[in-house]
Amino acid sequence: PATNSELYGCHVFHNGYYDNSNGAIAGHNIYTQNVSGTKIISDNVVFGSARIGIHVYYEGDHAPEDERVLRGFDLTNNILFDNGSWGGTGEPLNVNLDISSSHPSRDMKVLNNIGYQSQESAQQNFMFGPSFHDVDNTNFEVSGNIASGGQVGYEMNRISDIKFVNNKVVGPGTSNPIRIMIKKDRTTEGYHFNNNSYYLNEYSILSFGDGRIAENEKPEETENIIVKSLYNGWHRQTSDLPTWQTMTGLDQASTVTYVPSASAPSESENFHVLSPNKYENGRGNLTIFNFTGNASYTVDLSPVVAANSQYYIYDSQNVLDEPILKGVYQGGTIDIPMNLTKITGLT
Repeated sequence: PATNSELYGCHVFHNGYYDNSNGAIAGHNIYTQNVSGTKIISDNVVFGSARIGIHVYYEGDHAPEDERVLRGFDLTNNILFDNGSWGGTGEPLNVNLDISSSHPSRDMKVLNNIGYQSQESAQQNFMFGPSFHDVDNTNFEVSGNIASGGQVGYEMNRISDIKFVNNKVVGPGTSNPIRIMIKKDRTTEGYHFNNNSYYLNEYSILSFGDGRIAENEKPEETENIIVKSLYNGWHRQTSDLPTWQTMTGLDQASTVTYVPSASAPSESENFHVLSPNKYENGRGNLTIFNFTGNASYTVDLSPVVAANSQYYIYDSQNVLDEPILKGVYQGGTIDIPMNLTKITGLT
């Protein structure tokens, strides 16, 4: 079904429903599966779902044995934020991008996506592999992504081989930048982690779970390593990058920025990402990380907008309204207002 299809450049928001039969909130912004070929989900803005932002999932016990697999996705340049927002005040936000199934997942590329959670109590920004199903997930490439906020930046469960490079955890509020659980009959030999950058404070946790350790064999704790039993086994945890490197053998060329939790963000932490649309000249997506809460942010639009052409800038959370800025682009930079409060409500 829909073999080798592409979903590109869409705004996908506020999808889901209230299940009146049990009072539950259900539904995701994008819910997708694949068995053959490659599905591309790229350059979309995905936010405000009832539950998960993008859920790549398969549950097909009725299918032939060789088809009981989730296979072949390229997820690139998507912007995901504050999904699972229907629960109301006090309820945690849900996962922004979740690739997990009760059957094996294979041949996944997750490249240059942005995940943001405005709540510290929110669930994972990016989740690869299921927490509870003991399946063998293979051939994941996760590169160039940015995670900010929430309880977990990147969670990886029961993956045999994964390339995890050039990813970032940025800004305050991500309590667990990395959480890994390896399968009980596997090692980290197929794990290639490098050139990642993590933003840590004294409460941040890098967590490594080893499924090969029996339930009654709790690993030894040290000065820099604490041990906890989470939902999928024993996890050794540290807030220190050198200890993480020694403990796992991963991230040998990765870097860390240590910022005490009481410190206010600095101007140097603010940044933006501007991505041109590959099908339509003059169109693109702009993401601004404004950790210091400035009233405006300066951006050079020239990578997307040609000089002397008309431009319109819309707020993604109020995209059906009038543009927040418009005019003829004279080249150089423009100031984007950052004090917007109007949001399109649920309908």
